[in-house]
Amino acid sequence: MSKRFLLITSMNLSSILALVLLCLIATNGAYSAYAAEQYSLIEKWGSTGSGYGKFSQPLDIAIDSSGNVYVSDISGLSNQIQKFTSNGTFITSWGSTGLGDGQFINPSGIVVDSSGNVYIGDFGENNRIQKFDSNGNFITKWSVNNPVGIAINSNRVYVINQNSGSIEIYSLLS
Repeated sequence: MSKRFLLITSMNLSSILALVLLCLIATNGAYSAYAAEQYSLIEKWGSTGSGYGKFSQPLDIAIDSSGNVYVSDISGLSNQIQKFTSNGTFITSWGSTGLGDGQFINPSGIVVDSSGNVYIGDFGENNRIQKFDSNGNFITKWSVNNPVGIAINSNRVYVINQNSGSIEIYSLLS
């Protein structure tokens, strides 16, 4: 047996995990211990601030079937949704801070369905899901306790309820 083999086999699990972590840090996380795929930054847009194409605290992102990008911005200054083309050209925004329809306290999860409708989780004082068309026109809302994550599959809306630690599933009533 080689000394190298003996060194590795005599290490405990936490030492092996620490060694793997050090290897990943040494490569700036560019390589995975499990996959040969590599990614590199090809484009970047947006900046910190307020106004079109600027973000205070962007929290979530969704892409529709046309490639448009929706970003939820969770901040007392903005609390809005911004919509962009796939290359970052600003299209529109909607929302403001508040408790009314189309307003947000903490717009968190965001998802777009196959018809282009945008669903936004709003946790905190609002505790609800709001549904909009692709231009930001309010459609409906329903109460959900601390919705922090949201996904859609067919006609079902899956929501993470942070308070109960559960996944809640909603379906449109006929």
